[in-house]
Amino acid sequence: MATQAQLKATEKYRKQNIKSFTLKFFPADHDLYEYLQQQPKKAEYLRALSARICKIAK
Repeated sequence: MATQAQLKATEKYRKQNIKSFTLKFFPADHDLYEYLQQQPKKAEYLRALSARICKIAK
C-alpha cells in the first residue's frame, strides 16, 4: 500500500508531466468514430498514427 506522501507525489508528477485531451466526433464523423472503437488500444493507435504523420511531414 502506498503511503499518503507517495500518493501525493504521484499526483503531483502526473499533473506536471502527463498531458491529455478530449476528442469529440460529430455525426458526420461517425464512420471515423466506429473505426477507432474497433481498435483494441486506442491511445496506442493514435500515438502511432501521429508519429507516422510527423515522420511524413518532416
